[in-house]
Amino acid sequence: MALSDYLTGDEWDACFYASMGQHAGLNFGESMHKTIDALLANGYVFSGLNEKGHKLRQVCNGINAPKVCLFFGNPHNVDVLRILNNGRLFLNQHLPSLVDESDDDWAKQMEDAENAKDRNNEEN
Repeated sequence: MALSDYLTGDEWDACFYASMGQHAGLNFGESMHKTIDALLANGYVFSGLNEKGHKLRQVCNGINAPKVCLFFGNPHNVDVLRILNNGRLFLNQHLPSLVDESDDDWAKQMEDAENAKDRNNEEN
C-alpha cells in the first residue's frame, strides 16, 4: 500500500502544502517524508504511522487516492486550492514553522487563485 493510505486527509494535505514550499523535494514521496519527519520531531503522533514514520495501519479508506492523481492530470478534478488551504491550516495548528506566509498574504493568494480559476472556467 502507498504511504498515502497511512495518512489522514488532513495529514496528506499538510504534506502537499509543504511540498510546495519548505519541503519541496525531488518527488512528492521525498517531500512527504520531510514533512512527516518534521511533524514527528515536533511531537505529532500519526494514527497510521509509528514513531519512526513507518507504516503502521491504514487510516484513510481511499480518501487520498484521488488527490494522488493530481500528479497524473487531476482526472478526479480535486480542488487543489482546498487541499492547499486545509494543509496550511493543519500545519498552522501542528507545526507553524512550515507555514510560509502570513494569513493576510495567504488570503490574497487564495483570492487571486480563485479569480484566476473562475476566469479560466469562463474561457473554457
